[in-house]
Amino acid sequence: MTIAELLRLLLPPVAYDRAGPYVGAVIEAEARQIEAAIDSASRVLDAMHPDTGYALEDWERVLGLPEPCAASVDLERDQRITAVLLKLRGIRGQRPQDYIELAEALGYTGVTVTKFRARRYDRAKYGERYGADEWNCVFRINVPHSQLRWRRYGSAYAGGRYRVFGDAQLECLVNMRRPAHTLALFSYGAPLNP
Repeated sequence: MTIAELLRLLLPPVAYDRAGPYVGAVIEAEARQIEAAIDSASRVLDAMHPDTGYALEDWERVLGLPEPCAASVDLERDQRITAVLLKLRGIRGQRPQDYIELAEALGYTGVTVTKFRARRYDRAKYGERYGADEWNCVFRINVPHSQLRWRRYGSAYAGGRYRVFGDAQLECLVNMRRPAHTLALFSYGAPLNP
């Protein structure tokens, strides 16, 4: 049953001729307006949930995205949606587990964090080099997947790189969250020995 038919049923049978041309025209016009309002409400409902991607530009504007260090990076639409969801979830910690959760939210699995320490006389193993105290402030994000993306002729935009290494979005987000006195290294592919 259409909205116009429902509106006709609401008319009192004695006062109005439901099949009359003027009443029919008014009912049809009102039915179109009600249908437009229902469509608009469904669009607003879609815009309320950022994972739908509807009104993505508005979500990015409100949340201050893209992040300043990722502004020059060309992100795909799904990466932009992930950035909005990450910002809303507020993964902000500085523990190794927080960096792992951040990488998992970006779609990575098996990510580990290696914390380095300065080599000391009584703590070093035989054959290890002695390091400076700065190594206490260095950690490495180990991403087991190789991050090499190729662009092909015809699919790349003018001036775009044909080969991209790493993940600028992950590196940007980690570097924004790390303590200021630390240094984050990134290893893509098989984890390196510390």
